[in-house]
Amino acid sequence: RTSTMQDIYRIHAVSRNFLPSTFLTSFGPMFETYLTNEVGQRFHPPISFAIGTDTVSSFFSSADAKAFDLALAMPFVTNCLEEEYGALPLLTMRDLKMGHELNRIGSVVFTRTDRFDMINLIDLKDKVVAAPSMIILQGMHRAFEDAGLSIFGDLRAIFLSPNQDILLSAVLTNEVDAACAPADVVDELMRVSLYRGLFKVIDPLPGLLVEGEPFPFQSTSELLPEHALVAMPHVDYRVRREVAAALQSLDRGSPECVSAGIAGWQNALSYASARVVYRSAGLLRYDNRVVPGAHMPPRAVQAHEGGHRGGVRGRKHNVPREVHLPVQALQGGDELEFIRDGGAPQRCVEMQACGVLDVRQNELLSFRVLDNLRREAVGSGFRARLLLTEPQDFFGEPLPDEGPGVWEVNMSTSARGRHLLGFSLDGQPIGNYIMIQVKDAACGYLQEVTAEGG
Repeated sequence: RTSTMQDIYRIHAVSRNFLPSTFLTSFGPMFETYLTNEVGQRFHPPISFAIGTDTVSSFFSSADAKAFDLALAMPFVTNCLEEEYGALPLLTMRDLKMGHELNRIGSVVFTRTDRFDMINLIDLKDKVVAAPSMIILQGMHRAFEDAGLSIFGDLRAIFLSPNQDILLSAVLTNEVDAACAPADVVDELMRVSLYRGLFKVIDPLPGLLVEGEPFPFQSTSELLPEHALVAMPHVDYRVRREVAAALQSLDRGSPECVSAGIAGWQNALSYASARVVYRSAGLLRYDNRVVPGAHMPPRAVQAHEGGHRGGVRGRKHNVPREVHLPVQALQGGDELEFIRDGGAPQRCVEMQACGVLDVRQNELLSFRVLDNLRREAVGSGFRARLLLTEPQDFFGEPLPDEGPGVWEVNMSTSARGRHLLGFSLDGQPIGNYIMIQVKDAACGYLQEVTAEGG
């Protein structure tokens, strides 16, 4: 054993699928007992393994503090660990869903069968859509975009609840028009006699394959790789190699796989498809960006010598394919930054809402929005929209003294609870969104909001 190795390697779960107690009980035999006995003894002195959990909102600070060495992570968390920390996906989990062994996952948008006004995704414009978490909704971004629909610009409101019974009741009673959910969850629901024939999937994609076989469930979204076991960059390559080999040797009937409820592990799939989805949603950073109509100071635009065929990297655009203009953001990082009451800029690298702005009912909330691409409004202006059942719009005042692309927003609302605030420039959605937590004007208690819950 070398000096780069640790005595204990910690494996954390960052997943909406596992409650902390469930993960510790289900995966303890595999990640703690099995790896300690099987892998730990291959080194002298022996090493051991311990498990723990993180929420989506806490895993960045845990990663910064090196509180874990390996992580069982959802696709978008895997992307983030790769891009932000240089982590390496070792393995992809082979899950068991209704008896099917799968290494890919999908999501659906579903509604009542008798909602004849909703046939295609575009029919969700100005409708209320529910989801168990922002993670599921974010994963649907590409499907919505391909249908010409903006999640944060065209929906009337977004309703979030991790409780499946509440979501079902909301759809059945028409409290919401449609809901997003994992593909296997909805398929299983539609097989229950109580709900048979009551729901339909909107715009399921045809011909979805997994390892050459038809995907067993309807899915509105593209299929993404299953959870990955990710190793942080400081983990010695010998430990990575032995962990991967030991887990891949487990078969579907092993006590460890039975306890975890999975079929096993395989070599890591490419998570590039997930990266494309989350970049298109503005949830991962672009290294090179070109935005239609963007006004860039001359120093920010560089013509590539000789040009390139194949167009411009970044977002969708109408630039001729013979032209290639790599445009760097003026500041490294995110498209939008948020500054409240003269505080420090708030970044959005977490691929979630950019944190939570706490405010009381009817309290004036003032903050500045900085566009790192320095775009100027030339039409209808900069707008912040609070996604409620009856959306509230707030127009940003430009701050010319600070240069183009800086706006001041002043807003207030009496609607208690958690709300999403999206942004648009001249009618086109831009950047990420932030979350507003409105507490009772007479109450000093503020419920903690996690990223998984929205």
